[in-house]
Amino acid sequence: MKYSLAFVLLLFSISCIFSQSGTNDQLSDELLTSQRWTREFEGSWGYEIEFYSDHTFIAVYFAEGGGNCAIGTYKLQSSTVVLNSSREGFSDYEDFKSCQGKIIQGSTHSPIKDFKHLNCQLKNNEHPVKYRRLLSCTDTKTFVDQRTKVKKGDSIVLDNIPCISLGNSMGVTISEARLRVKPNIQSDLINYACSNCNDSFLPYVPKNIPIEVFAKKIESDTINGVTGHWIYVGAPVSHAFTGYGWMFDPYVKIIDN
Repeated sequence: MKYSLAFVLLLFSISCIFSQSGTNDQLSDELLTSQRWTREFEGSWGYEIEFYSDHTFIAVYFAEGGGNCAIGTYKLQSSTVVLNSSREGFSDYEDFKSCQGKIIQGSTHSPIKDFKHLNCQLKNNEHPVKYRRLLSCTDTKTFVDQRTKVKKGDSIVLDNIPCISLGNSMGVTISEARLRVKPNIQSDLINYACSNCNDSFLPYVPKNIPIEVFAKKIESDTINGVTGHWIYVGAPVSHAFTGYGWMFDPYVKIIDN
């Protein structure tokens, strides 16, 4: 009886591990073609990619005013997928199929070698704000594995600090709130570009600015007599960029929690 119980507990532990990660580590055609591989933060600039069953791919770069587009072929080599573009060019905000039809070969706007012999592997996300696993490529491009989305209430580790995921909650600053690279007052600030202020950059995010809230440090801290938790957020630090870092939550109202 003891052996049977131990065996059941072992199976349960293994199932929990796979449940938490969302999948195993194996790259396959089925996995690659089962989803659109997107950027971790949807509002950011960067590539998204689709793989097709005939071993072709289309990648589109989304940025302000347009972006770049690439088409080509891919092949699996053990734990690596190798992408090799045949044509790349400039494109406006187009969907993937339109990109394929309108791509401009040899455009001067295009980073011609972006998808030439690009090697990518499925890896654990070292900063799992929204997803636990990434398709990580040799030139720092990353695409999220959407099967491994972090859920609200999940335990995660950010900057080597135990945290609880708040999902993708919305919040608003209720006073001037400093956005920092790390969750401590000695850390570097992420400045806010203020178009309506005398100063072009402010060392804080002004009051009443909507933000995204992703996670909360488990342990509380006391700063200048105020006790609260550091939270990991995304704040619009300019008209085109979102800054990702840490705020002290007494200065933030979380709207959707």
